[in-house]
Amino acid sequence: MRREADDEANVEYVQDPDVAAGLPPSFLLRLNNDDDIIFYFTFTMRQTQSAVPSTAENNRPTSSLITDTIINSLTFMFASTPKELDTLVTREFNANPNIHKHGNVDLVGDYTTGGNQIEQFEWSWKWRTPKKERDRGGGWRNTCSVCSGR
Repeated sequence: MRREADDEANVEYVQDPDVAAGLPPSFLLRLNNDDDIIFYFTFTMRQTQSAVPSTAENNRPTSSLITDTIINSLTFMFASTPKELDTLVTREFNANPNIHKHGNVDLVGDYTTGGNQIEQFEWSWKWRTPKKERDRGGGWRNTCSVCSGR
């Protein structure tokens, strides 16, 4: 679903029926579409810069050390509830060597700045309507997380 530049229609929200007692109400985005939805992500990574202090021996001013950023096994996970996602991330992610074969897990890949100050890459994910019944709010809930390093 992509909004056109001249689309000024209201964006619909619904109150989350599963908010814990005592918490302020939260809202969920309502997308009036039963078709697949493609989400586009743009990741930007930068080299890190850290100060290298001078020492009494080298008597030089403080300089900086530039290091490439490396992301291994960037992984996208999703579930219908935050609790299910928490189980995927905290229990299965490091315990299951075949987590990438799980239906709710997509391996995005390995990335590095590779000597460049800034690197960008894009990735897309297609959300498909679940086969099971809708949630109490009249739709399907989805919770996502991006994890790295295995």
